[in-house]
Amino acid sequence: SDEEIYLTQDAKWAAQMGQPVHSIIDCTEVSAQGCSSGTSHAAMYSSYKGRNTVKFLTGIAANGMIDYISPGVSGSTSDRTMCIEHGHLEWMKGVRSHVRTRDNKPVIKVVLADKGFTNVVEDYLEHDVWLMTPTRKFNNMQFTDADVKASRENSNLRVHVERANAVAKRFKYLTKPVEIIRADLFAREFRVIYTIAVNLGVSLCCFCVAR
Repeated sequence: SDEEIYLTQDAKWAAQMGQPVHSIIDCTEVSAQGCSSGTSHAAMYSSYKGRNTVKFLTGIAANGMIDYISPGVSGSTSDRTMCIEHGHLEWMKGVRSHVRTRDNKPVIKVVLADKGFTNVVEDYLEHDVWLMTPTRKFNNMQFTDADVKASRENSNLRVHVERANAVAKRFKYLTKPVEIIRADLFAREFRVIYTIAVNLGVSLCCFCVAR
């Protein structure tokens, strides 16, 4: 539950971010076979990976458990589209703000993400969700010490969702390119494998905050 996420996360999360964190999100991709159709190939092609992929948005709660896994979509889908059209923003709208925490203070719904999600921050804010991304440099201005510190802390915590993605991909079944005709079935299988691998499998270093 939302209350359990706040009550069972490491206290250092709030100490580093100044506020308890709900979850961390990231996109991960699994290789897919080539398509004979030019249109299908363009849709499946990931410019980030340089090949055809099936793409997922994953979320790890701040207590180390799987919080969210999106449906599988074509590799060309942007991170912004993943959030808005494939469920995560809608999911966060349903997260309760008025829950019990260790210090019994009201919580802001804080989600950590990498710089690829910067263009969706405003969309989340409209629904009282603070999507925290690394500080961006504008007009070649130098980062302040506070900017550097905030970005480093964000990165130290965000690495845990990247570890979760890596853990799931250790399964041999996920190392073979997905057959396009099985993409829908594979997407459902991926969600099951991912949940088992992370929630019941390899430890993510006890989800300790980097010191």
